Amino acid sequence: MIRLRQVGVATLIVIGSGAGGLFGTLLIGHNAVQAAPAALEAQQFRLVDDAGNLRGLFGYSDRGTALSILDPDGKVRAQLALSDLGPGIHLYDESEKIRGSFRVLDQGAGLFLCDETGEPRGEFQWTENGTALLFFDKERRKRGEFSLAGDGLGMIFRDKNEQIRGKFQMIGDDASLRFYDAQGEVLLASP
Repeated sequence: MIRLRQVGVATLIVIGSGAGGLFGTLLIGHNAVQAAPAALEAQQFRLVDDAGNLRGLFGYSDRGTALSILDPDGKVRAQLALSDLGPGIHLYDESEKIRGSFRVLDQGAGLFLCDETGEPRGEFQWTENGTALLFFDKERRKRGEFSLAGDGLGMIFRDKNEQIRGKFQMIGDDASLRFYDAQGEVLLASP
């Protein structure tokens, strides 16, 4: 009888220890800090909200690498990208047309402002040769330009065929103003 009681007590101790260990692992181990993997590889990482809607995307394609931020409707509204042209930050409207972009280029940097169709209408560029502010019409034709280079500055006005029709230049203390006809002949010059 004593032997049966000892086996029963030993069995209860073993079962209790096992159950307690399992319960402890479930309770404590669930919140235990686990070591992070040394590396995690993928071609795309997706960020979703509580409802499972895509809100962010970090990925790679043949066009480059990009981190995209999406609105609640799943439309890309902002993007940090790296392509063959260099790094850039791009901002999009609710119809996913690009409306603004900042890019670092091989020879400088540029800020581009676009219309509702996504076409550039204004551009601010910096290069080692100078700084320029460019204006485009709806057909993407350059119509105006303001530039600074060295100790000179200039303003150029173009017609719808992109022919120069007016030019103001100042180099050092010397200034000139010229107006041209459609064929490029000088109509008025000072000095």
